[in-house]
Amino acid sequence: MTDATVGDLIRRQRTLARRSQLDLAHEIGVSPRHLSFVELGKSKPSAGLLTRIAEELDLPLRERNDWLLAAGYAARRLVAGIPVDVRGEPTNLFRAALHPHGFAAPTTTRRPSSAALMPVRDRGSPRMIMR
Repeated sequence: MTDATVGDLIRRQRTLARRSQLDLAHEIGVSPRHLSFVELGKSKPSAGLLTRIAEELDLPLRERNDWLLAAGYAARRLVAGIPVDVRGEPTNLFRAALHPHGFAAPTTTRRPSSAALMPVRDRGSPRMIMR
């Protein structure tokens, strides 16, 4: 990540998506003037507004977290998009990493050895459980 402001990041992504300020502002439910002020750094966006903009622009989670950090907010949890039945409760990172619908879902180079490890994932070693 560079030293770009959150407004610069929003403007860059909006331009890449070929969306006007007017169109984006209408879709996220704010005035075009407010969106302009956010992009220019004259107004600080709330975390909720940043999330709505990012969702409307189909931004990946990593870039959404970059936006939140640039605006001074905490990043969202990595496991936020993984269902509880996949990751377990409390979160078992080993299970979430190996489950076909967890972190392994977008991975195209997942090794066949992960299938052999799947039975081990549910034992829940204390070192692998995140509270």
